[in-house]
Amino acid sequence: MSQDLHNLSSPEKTLGFLEEAPAGILIFSSGWEVTYVNKTFFEFGVLDQDSARIPAGKNLLDSAIPQLLDIAGEITGLEEGKFFEKKIKSMRAIDGSEISVFVKGSSMYTGGVFQGGMLLLQDLRLEAKSPDDINFEDTLLNGIIKQSGDSCFITGYDLKIKYFHLNSLVQRILPEGDLINRGAEEVLYPLLKQKTTQILNLLMANKEKVTEKVSLELDGQRVSFQASFIPFSITGTPRLIYISLKDITSEENENLRRQYELNELKQYQFITSSVTDAVITTDKEGNIIFWNKSAEELFGYCKSEIYKLFIGRIFHSFDEENFIQIKNELLPGSSYETELRAEAKDKKEEYVSVKVSATGEANDTAYIFLCSSIKERLRVERDLRISEERFRNIVINANEFICNLDTDGNIIYVNPAFLKIFDYTEGELLQKNIRDLIYPGSLTEEGLKLSSLLDSQSGPSELSLVTRTGEKIVTLANFSPIMDLNDTVKYHNCIFTDITEQKLAQKELQMVRSVYEASQDGISVEADRKFILVNESFAGIFGYGSASELIGKDSLDIVANEDIPKVAKFIKARENKEPAPDRYEFLARHKDGSVFYAEVSVTSYEAENKTHIVSVCRDVTERKRTQQALKDSEERYRSITDNIDDFLWTAERIDRNMRPVFYTSSIEKVTGYGQEEFLSDSKLWFKLIYPDDLKTVNKKLKNLLQDPARQSDEIEFRIINKSGNITWVRNKIKVKRDSMGLPQRIFGLVSDISLYKKASEDLEKVTEALRESNDTKDKFLSIISHDLRTPFSSILGFTDLLLSDEGLSEVQRTQYITFIQESSKNMLALVNSLLDWTRLQTGRMKFEPERLNIREVIQKSITIMAGTALQKGIRLEMLLEQDTYVHADQNLLLQVFNNLISNSIKFTNSGGSISVSGRPGKGLTNYHFIVKDTGVGIKKEDLGKLFHVDSKFTLEGTKGEKGSGLGLSIVREIIEKHGGEIYVESEFGKGSEFHFTLPAAAANILLVDDNKTDRLLYQKILKNIVPNYIIDEASNGEEALEIIVRKTPALVITDHSMPLMSGYDMVRNLNGMDIKGKPPVIVLSGDINKHIFEEYRELQVEYIFQKPVDLTNFKTAIERSLRKALFY
Repeated sequence: MSQDLHNLSSPEKTLGFLEEAPAGILIFSSGWEVTYVNKTFFEFGVLDQDSARIPAGKNLLDSAIPQLLDIAGEITGLEEGKFFEKKIKSMRAIDGSEISVFVKGSSMYTGGVFQGGMLLLQDLRLEAKSPDDINFEDTLLNGIIKQSGDSCFITGYDLKIKYFHLNSLVQRILPEGDLINRGAEEVLYPLLKQKTTQILNLLMANKEKVTEKVSLELDGQRVSFQASFIPFSITGTPRLIYISLKDITSEENENLRRQYELNELKQYQFITSSVTDAVITTDKEGNIIFWNKSAEELFGYCKSEIYKLFIGRIFHSFDEENFIQIKNELLPGSSYETELRAEAKDKKEEYVSVKVSATGEANDTAYIFLCSSIKERLRVERDLRISEERFRNIVINANEFICNLDTDGNIIYVNPAFLKIFDYTEGELLQKNIRDLIYPGSLTEEGLKLSSLLDSQSGPSELSLVTRTGEKIVTLANFSPIMDLNDTVKYHNCIFTDITEQKLAQKELQMVRSVYEASQDGISVEADRKFILVNESFAGIFGYGSASELIGKDSLDIVANEDIPKVAKFIKARENKEPAPDRYEFLARHKDGSVFYAEVSVTSYEAENKTHIVSVCRDVTERKRTQQALKDSEERYRSITDNIDDFLWTAERIDRNMRPVFYTSSIEKVTGYGQEEFLSDSKLWFKLIYPDDLKTVNKKLKNLLQDPARQSDEIEFRIINKSGNITWVRNKIKVKRDSMGLPQRIFGLVSDISLYKKASEDLEKVTEALRESNDTKDKFLSIISHDLRTPFSSILGFTDLLLSDEGLSEVQRTQYITFIQESSKNMLALVNSLLDWTRLQTGRMKFEPERLNIREVIQKSITIMAGTALQKGIRLEMLLEQDTYVHADQNLLLQVFNNLISNSIKFTNSGGSISVSGRPGKGLTNYHFIVKDTGVGIKKEDLGKLFHVDSKFTLEGTKGEKGSGLGLSIVREIIEKHGGEIYVESEFGKGSEFHFTLPAAAANILLVDDNKTDRLLYQKILKNIVPNYIIDEASNGEEALEIIVRKTPALVITDHSMPLMSGYDMVRNLNGMDIKGKPPVIVLSGDINKHIFEEYRELQVEYIFQKPVDLTNFKTAIERSLRKALFY
C-alpha cells in the first residue's frame, strides 16, 4: 500500500506531505498489517505514545492496539467494500465548544482485488461548517485525488457538484466547461446513461456505497470504467457524496482475452473428445502426453494409466527404432500412414489405421497419431470374400435352375442344375433364347409378358417351362436386372424354382396358417432371442396393436424384470440343446408396463444353423388369482386344523380299494408319527391299534362300509403311539357313497380321549373299591365283634370268680389275674391294630413321604427287635451293603419292617435266622425288598388268607405267641399307599419270604425352559435349595417327556410358553401317560395370567409361580413337592 502512495509523486515529497497533513492517516495492507502511520495520527490521542513504536507489519486488529478494537467490525467490513465513518472520541476546546474525533475507513482495490485500506482521523466541532462552506481545494484529499490519476466528483446530498477532478480520458466523454453546481445526474448521463438515475436512487435510499461497471465505444475503441458512489457523513449527518471514475479498460481487455482463450481451449477439447478417431499425442521421445476419450474407448485404457508411457505400449510392433525411422521420414506438412495391430486393455486384438503427423517447433515437436479401427472393415472384407465364395458354391450346387440373360433374352450362362433338368448341353442352351424354353401358352395363361417379367419392378411369378423331352415344369421365376455404373441394364439374373411339390403342400400350409391366425393362444417364433414371427393373439395378450410391433424385438422385452434371469436361462438351455422345461409360468410385462402371469408351452427346431423356439402363450392371471385364493383358503384351513388336538383324515376309492389320501399335521400329536409316514404306509394306522382291540375295530368298520343305509359311526379303541404308550382314541367316521351305495370317500375325525378314559376307569376303580370296602368292613366287623367278645368274656368270667368265690386259693387268684392280664393285653393289641388300620383306611394317618436312606430304617428296626430275637436265640441281619434311597414315610416304613420282622421272630425256632435284603426293581423306578426267615413256614392253602382284614388269619408262634391278625393287613395298606406291592413265598416247615416294593427316590430334578439364561439362573438357585439333587435340563415339553419316561425325576419345574410343546401340553400328556412314580410339577413362567393359572389348576398342579419368583415361597414349594409323590 505504501508503494501505491509512492507512485503518486516522488517518495520524499509524498511522505513529507502525509507527515504534515492536518489529519491522522493510517495505511494497512490486505493482511491487515500496518504499513504507515503519520505523526498527526498520534496527536488525536487515539493511540498511546508507545504505539508509535509499533514495528511495521503489526496487525491492525491485534489486541496490542486496544483503542481500535471497538471498530474492528467496521475495519473488517472494508474488505467487502463497505466504507464507514464513526465518532470515536469527544473533548472540550478552550472556548468550551465540543470537539469530536471521527475515523473514516476506505478500501483500496487493484483489478477488483482487495489491497488494503486507509483510516483517516479528523476533529470536528459540533458547529462544523456546512458542505457549502468547505473549501475542497484546501483539504488533504485534494492533493491525493489529483495525483491518483482517477476522475472524481464531490456533491452534496442535493447532488449538486461541489468539487470535481477529470483526467483526459473522462474529459473526452463528459460535458465541457465548469461543472460546479451542476447536477451529477446530468453530468454523468453521457457515461452511465439510464443507469445514472438508478444508481443515485439506490444510493439515496440505502446510504451505502454503490459500484457499477460501464463500457462504451470511444473513437472506435472500447473503454471501461468502474464508477463508485460513496456517501460521507459530517457529525453523523449524511452531507456529501464522493463519486470516483476509475479506468479499468486494460483490466477488462485482459479478462476478455483470457475468456476467449478459455473458450477456445474448451472448444478444442470438445472437438478432440467428439471425434470418432482416437487421438494420441506423444512428445519427441515417443511418450504419450495426450489421450482423448475415443482412445479410451478404442484401447480400454484411461489417460492416467497410459500417460508418459512409450507409444509401443499400445502398438507392440513399435519400438524406439521404428519411432525414430518415422520421425525421420516425416517432412514438414506431410504425414505417415500405416495399418497396425494393437492390444487393448482386455487383451483383445484391435486392428487400426494410423496416420502420424508432426506439430510444433523443432525443439518442442509433438507427434499426433490419428487411429481408426479397421477391425470391422477387415471383417467385412473377409465376409465379402467368404460370401462371394459361398454364393458361387450356392449357384453351382443349387437345386434351383439359374441362368443369365442378355437384354434380348438370350441365354449367356446356365448352372449345372439347369443343364441337368432341361437335358441340354451347355453349348445348346447358349444358342437359345429364354422364350424357346417357356411352355406354350404359359405367358398368356398367367396374363404375363416377358418384357414385364424382365422389368426391375416385377416380383416372383409362376412360369411353366418345357424340357427337351417336352416335360412341363411349373417354376417360380425370379428375374433381377444387373445394372452398370450408369444405371444401364447389363444382363438379367434368372432363378427358376421347381414348385410342383409345393403346390401340393400349399393347401396344407394354408390350413396351418388359418389355425395359426385363428388361435386364441399367442404363438411366436424366435431365433437369437429375436421375434421373427408372431400371431395377432400373441400381440393382443401383451398389449401390442399388431404383430408387426413385436417383430425384431428381444423376447425378454415381454418378461417382467424379476423373471428375466429364469426365462433367459431356459432360452439359453434350448439354444445349447440342454434340458429345459417344455411348459412353465413366468411374470410377463404388458406394453404399458403392467405385469401379469403367463403360461408358455415351448418347442424348438433347427434351421439355418440356428435354434428356432416356438412358444404357445396364454394369460393365466385369473387362474393364478383363483389358485392363490384356494391356497389362502387352504392355509386358513390348515392353520385351524394344525392348531387343534384332534386330527382329520380322508380316504378315497382307488383301484376298487379305499386308501388314505390325507391327514392333518395334528396326527403327530396323537400318534407320534408324521403325515408322510401314514401316507407312505397305508396299513400303518391298523398296525398301531392295540392287539386286543383290532378285531373289534375291523368288525365295526366293515359293518359300517357294507351297510348302504349307514352314513356314520363312532369307534373307541386303544393305539400304541410311537413312544410305546397306550392312547385311547375316538374315531368319528362319515362315509360318502355313490348312487349304488358303494363308499367313495371316507372322512374321519380322531380325538385323544385318554384323559376321559382314565377318569372313567378311575371312577370305576373308586366305585369298585368302595363296594369292596363296604363288603370288607361288614366281614371285618363280624370278626372283630367275635374277637372282642372272647377276651371280654374271659375277663368278665375270671373277675366274677374272683369276686364271688371266696374259697379260691392264692395260687388260683394269681392264675386268674394272669389270665385277665393276658386277655387285656390281647384286647389292647387288637384295638391298637384296629385303630392303625382304620386311620390308614380313612386317610387320617399322617403320610409325609420323603427321600430317605432305607438302610437307616432297616437298622433302626433291627435294633428295636434285637432283644426279642436274642431271647429266642435267632440271628437277625441286614444284607443291604450300599446306601439305598427310596421315597417313603419314615414312620410308616419303620412299622412295616417292625411288623414283618416281629412276625418272622414269632414263627422262627431257636437257632434260626432272619435277614433283610434288597435289589433294584424292574425299570429302575422302585426297589424290591425281602424279609426272609427260616421259620415254620405257611401252608399253601393259608397263603391266600394273608394280608386280608376280612379273613383275619392268625396262629400262635413257636413259643405260644399270639397276635391280632391285623399286622399283615396294615403292612399291605402301608405298602400300597406308597405305590408298591407285597406278596409272600413260603414252603411249610422251611420258612417264608415276604417280598414288597417301594418307589425309588430319584436323585434328579428336571428343569424345563427354552431360555438358556433362565435355566442357568434357576439351576444355581436349585443347587442352593436342594444341594443333594442333580439338576437335569430340557428346552421344551417334548424333550422333557422323553427324559421323564427314560429316567423319572423327583420333581419337574417347567416354563409355560416353549417351542414344539408348551408346559401345559407337557403336563396334560404326563397325566395321560401310563407310568408309575409320576413326579410332581411346579410351573415357573414369566407369562402366567389368571386363565392359564386356572388351566394348570385343572391339571392338579399345586404350585404355579410368576417370574421373578419369591425365593422363600419357591423353596417351600420345592421341599413340600419332594415330600409328595403321585402314585397311579
